Amino acid sequence: MKKFNTKQLVFAALLVTLNVILQGPLFKFDFGGIVQVGWSFIPSALIGVVFGPVFGFIAGALADVISFFLFPSGYPFFIGYTLSSALGPMLYGLFLYRKKITIPRIFLSVLFITIFVNLGLGTLWVSVMRGKSFIALLPVRLYKNALSLFLNTAILASILSTPLITSMIKKYQVHKGE
Repeated sequence: MKKFNTKQLVFAALLVTLNVILQGPLFKFDFGGIVQVGWSFIPSALIGVVFGPVFGFIAGALADVISFFLFPSGYPFFIGYTLSSALGPMLYGLFLYRKKITIPRIFLSVLFITIFVNLGLGTLWVSVMRGKSFIALLPVRLYKNALSLFLNTAILASILSTPLITSMIKKYQVHKGE
């Protein structure tokens, strides 16, 4: 089991907090409960890159549950959305944790999240919660996710290549045996 030092624990808490804040109503745009656009993918990616897939899964789920209680949307709690929120940082961790961060790796991580989590599971959850056909929801969600695939890749590539972020990753990343 990896042990976190105090600085790593505080940094992890800050990333989870940032994730929660960016899931809030000021930073997330909801289009009729069918499509959402937001910025929480950035701290999700950082959590996966710095702390790995296992902690990423836990932190993603924790951030979703906290944001549900802090920013109630009027919809009931649904565990499917929590699963999706947990899978994002986990997948970023699988592709980018302790690996050379390259644009192809970033693109593949965003591609997997886009196809399996956002389009697959996300559309399924909306279908279940709204009582609408999965196939009927797919075209609108497909357009949004096709655009966000390239935007999210470009945003993450530019953020993860900045000297400040690369030094923070090196400083706080949990290594084997820690």
